[in-house]
Amino acid sequence: QTIQDSSNIVREQETMFADGKTRYTLYSVQGFKDSSGKPGGLIGIFTDITDIKETEASLKKAMAELEATKSEIECMHKRTQDSIEFSSLIQHSIMPPSTKFRRYFKDYFVIWHPKDIVGGDIYFFEELDNEDESLLIVADCTGHGVPGALVTMMVKAIERQAIAKIKYENEEINVSKLLSFFNEHMKSLLRQDDDDSISN
Repeated sequence: QTIQDSSNIVREQETMFADGKTRYTLYSVQGFKDSSGKPGGLIGIFTDITDIKETEASLKKAMAELEATKSEIECMHKRTQDSIEFSSLIQHSIMPPSTKFRRYFKDYFVIWHPKDIVGGDIYFFEELDNEDESLLIVADCTGHGVPGALVTMMVKAIERQAIAKIKYENEEINVSKLLSFFNEHMKSLLRQDDDDSISN
């Protein structure tokens, strides 16, 4: 009756073949009528589509694995991005507050835009014991992004040591000595005095 109504049926089904194996087939049945318009017979065709179905299954599996990998990569990227953005907050926290500049300058501005979320450029502003003296350090550290930002944190640590030395040993400000102090301590922190150092 279905064939009479639609005159054609196409469906996929599992079919037992003569060798006893079950395969996926595309089953197509076409009805035809005789000269008087009555149903005259059927033509049925079974096409073995097992290879196609197995390829489709493999493709679906690969797509599912790809989707899982994509989700994992997106999750890793988000964790890394969140970590770097939090690092930016830490890097911002070592910058001098505007109130320090106001005490010494009537008019000033600061532009600090790292190439990436964090960066290797940094500036420090320190008040010294003498009210008329202050120290402004602008440093362009090696590297961009996270490597550069790590270097800025080392520079900050060295800067704190240098300021303590100047304040508590009543040393006169000497740019040459200050640069030498930074150079010596940076090499020490990075263990660059060792011939086998990976950071030179």
